[in-house]
Amino acid sequence: MKKLNLGKIVTYGLTALPLLTLAQYTPPAGGETPPQIVSSYSDIITIINTAANWILGILLAAAVVLILIAAFNYVTAAGNDEKVKKAKSMITFAIIAVALGLLAKGIVALIITFSGANVQIPQG
Repeated sequence: MKKLNLGKIVTYGLTALPLLTLAQYTPPAGGETPPQIVSSYSDIITIINTAANWILGILLAAAVVLILIAAFNYVTAAGNDEKVKKAKSMITFAIIAVALGLLAKGIVALIITFSGANVQIPQG
């Protein structure tokens, strides 16, 4: 009998999650139409900026957790070279997480700059 791998189950589940968004909107009996989410270019920039803010926050939180775990591993290594190497690689991954988060914020500014649009980046 095959063992179930929790990582695969979670990965496949999260991959299938966007399919839930394909549910069709059914207007009420009055025939109202759903509100329009994107009506202009600035709405698209607002959505992209909100996503970048979320990405930055999640990656910064992950980086803090990685650094704390790496510091614990480094302090408790007691001369074990393998544990020290693992702690150093975790700190490297934390730095990469911070860089990716900042890159997500920078991409929003690049999109606005290269498009030449006169759009103010919403703060927050």
